[in-house]
Amino acid sequence: MTKKIDINFRKTCSCPDSHINCLTPKDWVRGQVAVWELYYEKRDIRDKDIHPAVFPIALPKRCMELFTHKGELVLDPFVGIGTTLVAARDLERNAVGFDLNKKYIDLANKRFNQAQLDFGENTKQITICDDAINIPKYFDERTVSLCVTSPPYANMLNHKRLNKSLRSDLRMNKHYEKIQQYSNNPRDLGTMMLKEYIKEMGYVKTHRTGNTGIGKTLEDLLGITENNVPGPNAAMVELKSVRKNVSSMLTLFTKSPRRTLRLLRNLVL
Repeated sequence: MTKKIDINFRKTCSCPDSHINCLTPKDWVRGQVAVWELYYEKRDIRDKDIHPAVFPIALPKRCMELFTHKGELVLDPFVGIGTTLVAARDLERNAVGFDLNKKYIDLANKRFNQAQLDFGENTKQITICDDAINIPKYFDERTVSLCVTSPPYANMLNHKRLNKSLRSDLRMNKHYEKIQQYSNNPRDLGTMMLKEYIKEMGYVKTHRTGNTGIGKTLEDLLGITENNVPGPNAAMVELKSVRKNVSSMLTLFTKSPRRTLRLLRNLVL
């Protein structure tokens, strides 16, 4: 039996419960622009020999600033070399990251050893080498405040790199026309053929017995009572779909917006 992780998930700030983050209203509005401009810093790892899909610390940091409070728990199911967890430590968020590749987990832990000297031990950032499908075994329900990750998209890396995102004069670097994979693990989503990948990503464990759709499963996990009517639940935001030649509707996703978001939406409209 997998032991639950001993880590705090409650906010440690003094922000009102009606707030969804610790930002000032001015900083919150700045984060609502359609395109984020982010920059790499000296601590960032950009070498694709270390990891084929790197991104700046500033990216997960922006997500955490917008949607979490200090002390809350952030999850990265495909943590790689730990960039998300470095951002969490910067912002005093607790975080747990999972990855199948022990080499990446070791690299992430090496980064934290240095970060610990800089940021202390007010929060925990934990790496676990395990399949992401086992994540529910490690947490109690309703403890994770935000899931942020850069997921693998099937075996899209299994082709020669053409560096199309770089200017023409920079494309011919050492990675040009080389194939870079995450790993050789058959359980790695980044090595699966598209059909197998879709099958794995479409699997959502349900607490209900018998046949059930993903929408009902989500409602069950969120504690929402199913209503089989065209409109949304009262005071809720709901997305439904209809199968051809069938009158019943399938709930795809249900979420209760925070009061702050409802007020902001009313102001914008």
